[in-house]
Amino acid sequence: MSEKVNWIRGPHGKKIVTLPDGTIITTEILEKKLNIHRVSATNRINAYIESGDESKLWSKTNRKTKYTKKPKVEVPETHYVEGDLKHYFDPHWKLLMKNI
Repeated sequence: MSEKVNWIRGPHGKKIVTLPDGTIITTEILEKKLNIHRVSATNRINAYIESGDESKLWSKTNRKTKYTKKPKVEVPETHYVEGDLKHYFDPHWKLLMKNI
């Protein structure tokens, strides 16, 4: 921990952090300056309070992540087809047959 971070709780439990240069940072200010989500801004402020590392507070966001939709999974057959042996390998079916 490099140095003690000055912070207080404001109205409604908001954390108000005073940086070493005297500027005041809240979640809303950090959210607007870096264009990040509120949860990310809150996590950064909490991490800054614990570690005192100001570089992580102002780090860039990771915009390289591309989200793709997962392919649809085929629904397996749930009924017995004549000549099918799948149910013999089903652990629930084996348990049922033991109890009958």
